[in-house]
Amino acid sequence: MAHLEKYKATSVGHMLAHYRRDPSSLGRENIDPARVGMDYTLALDPADGLVKPMKGVEPNWATVEGRIERVNERAKAEGKRAVRKDAVVMADVVVTLPENVREGDEGAFFGWTYCFLADRLGSGNMLGGFVHRDEVRTDGSPVRDHMHAAFTPILDGRFNFKKMCPRTFYQSLHKDLGDYLEQHLGYRPEIELEDGKRAQKALSRVDKRDIDAARAEILAPVERKAGEIVADATERAERASAARKRDEARARTARKD
Repeated sequence: MAHLEKYKATSVGHMLAHYRRDPSSLGRENIDPARVGMDYTLALDPADGLVKPMKGVEPNWATVEGRIERVNERAKAEGKRAVRKDAVVMADVVVTLPENVREGDEGAFFGWTYCFLADRLGSGNMLGGFVHRDEVRTDGSPVRDHMHAAFTPILDGRFNFKKMCPRTFYQSLHKDLGDYLEQHLGYRPEIELEDGKRAQKALSRVDKRDIDAARAEILAPVERKAGEIVADATERAERASAARKRDEARARTARKD
């Protein structure tokens, strides 16, 4: 239910436009312009320190660029190198609203999720929680609400996505978030999929050709080994048969003599 994605500088502008629902992003087929007004952005209110829907939270490239410049200034002062051109300067966690979240708890779900991520990733790194409720399927039916929690992966004064979000971060993300939400909502949203549902979901995304290819890839070594065994056994049997025929011929010759 939660997905982590990273972006280099060349991709940041496109993603920010997607978060803000700029006119360029509205041209996408899965966004219903009539539903865009249902979207909202979560952020930390400096007045009371609470996470809530906030107006005017529209980060642009200047927001990310400003953080890059601050990192570079610190690096220069410490005699370190500037941010690499190919560095990951922004990332986001996309969290989809689970089906078992009770009606009326949708806002609380996204709000507490944003709090959890801000605590894990650093509130100063967050760019906002962009809740999208306007995406639809090809048949016009609405897609489940989801939130992009965007952040700049700055750790110890440096951009370091790998250290901030190692493999263990994502491996424990669903369980830890589930525990946190259960504590604050009083019940556990289905952040984690059960084994059966996980397998079913994974299979549903696999094309039949991919399954055939995977099966072929798995069976090929086995079939090759089996062929080698059969060929070896056949060769040994043929050698044994030839030797037996030679022995019989020798025995007939001996009897004649």
